[in-house]
Amino acid sequence: MTDQEITPDDSTSVLYQASVQHWSHAEQIRWTLLYNSLMASTILLLAWATVFASLNPQSISWPKRIGLVALPTAGFLLSAMWIALGLRASSFVEMYAGLGGTLETTVSRTTVNKPSGPFCAASTHRATLSGAASWATSRRVLFWVPFFFVCVYGLLILISISEG
Repeated sequence: MTDQEITPDDSTSVLYQASVQHWSHAEQIRWTLLYNSLMASTILLLAWATVFASLNPQSISWPKRIGLVALPTAGFLLSAMWIALGLRASSFVEMYAGLGGTLETTVSRTTVNKPSGPFCAASTHRATLSGAASWATSRRVLFWVPFFFVCVYGLLILISISEG
């Protein structure tokens, strides 16, 4: 089929399939960002704890003092950046979900007995969630986990400055 032979129904179907793929990919990107954030935070926290545990309170050398402050500062900045990246990734997921839902409605109207697609199914499933599961949306998790680390790193910066 060439571009000139594609009917409006065919183009809507192709766009719908592409939106499903982009939605799935954006969701994978979103969770990969969180995993990478957790890995970086773990490494920085372990490095800070190692430096902190090796300190002799009576005589802290300048390199250790710099490391003691630099590690949580880097973690603070990275976690703040991950909040922005998580919100950005979530906006792409929501954009593709909105587009897919609109196209799903269009495709469903043009197809006889078409079962509901992934966007309708996800929306229906979300509506049935209750308790903590209804509150713990991906967008919230991707915001609050790095935000928690921002707070932890802020506390570690204060501890690092006040030591010695």
